[in-house]
Amino acid sequence: MKSVILNVRISKDLKNALENQSLENEVSISDTIREIVENHFENVYDDEDLFVNPNLLYNSNEFLFLVSWLFEKKDFAYDGNSEAQLLDIKKIILEAIKEKHFPNNLKCEFEKVLIDIIRYINTYHDEGNHFFFCKPHHSGSFDYSVLINYISNRAFENRI
Repeated sequence: MKSVILNVRISKDLKNALENQSLENEVSISDTIREIVENHFENVYDDEDLFVNPNLLYNSNEFLFLVSWLFEKKDFAYDGNSEAQLLDIKKIILEAIKEKHFPNNLKCEFEKVLIDIIRYINTYHDEGNHFFFCKPHHSGSFDYSVLINYISNRAFENRI
């Protein structure tokens, strides 16, 4: 693609920051600015892909299952799933933590569930075994409002 020249005015502080970053990376200021602009637009398109890309966890049946399971635990902290099914849930949680489209605060909440599901699996045969992440006021409580806000924002962000 043919490139074009773009002239912009920036503050001296911003220019100094660009020069410093360019020196650090041993590239030209033009390369630094080009990379910043390209990354910006790649991220914008990545967010749009969230709605159209069926390969992303957010659009999968596994994520829908995980959300349903999490809300089921809110009302009932015991689990009737087999160890194999719990390992599948653990796998989905690990994928959610690695998902680049999920915000860090949601990933932190998933980490709480991961820690508790590992504990639960390790004590699977203990009588009275139950989850703690779904108990309000517990140190490892899952903040359901983070998940609700994320889903709500995703559901309505493309509306005018």
